Amino acid sequence: MKEIVFFDFDYTLAKTVENVMVWSPRGIHTHNGKSYILLNPKQYNVYKLANDEFIDEESYRQFKKVNLKLAKPIESTIFLLKSFLKENYVVKILSARPQEVQGYVMKFLEINNIAHNNQIEFKGCKSSSPILKLNFVLECAEKYSPTKITLFDDSQKVIDCLEENFNIKQIELLLCLVDVTGGREVLHFKKLLNNRRLNERS
Repeated sequence: MKEIVFFDFDYTLAKTVENVMVWSPRGIHTHNGKSYILLNPKQYNVYKLANDEFIDEESYRQFKKVNLKLAKPIESTIFLLKSFLKENYVVKILSARPQEVQGYVMKFLEINNIAHNNQIEFKGCKSSSPILKLNFVLECAEKYSPTKITLFDDSQKVIDCLEENFNIKQIELLLCLVDVTGGREVLHFKKLLNNRRLNERS
């Protein structure tokens, strides 16, 4: 196999409205008597928990569904996804959401004129841990033996984790940090081979 392509979902393929609930004494919302702060995935990616703040499984309760009426496509990555599918690449959608949201994600793709077929697999990690995404990428690398892996994600933590820990020297690794701010969509690419950065471009 020539190449496997991985896309994150929230703020990589779609601007979504679901939020993470960070339990905090400074929260302005309450649930079951606990106060919390709401953060969208983009905000959560760069948020540093204070000593008196925490997250747990319930923090991700909104992520079991996708509000399909309000979710908006990120045009640049949707275009690339369609292009990869036309070239018969194997595409994986690798998300921090739980596996049960797969139907919503596939419906989102269908709404945006991307048919659900055997080229696309959804993998829900049920966690924002970059290590879980790394492990799935490594599993796929072992299973398919591609010459190249490309990954799109809006989390710098995920990009850094792959760069630092992907250790299959015969596979070229192309990482893309997706930055969506306001009406701008910027893709930052970083290409690595044999664990060495070859070039970087935006």
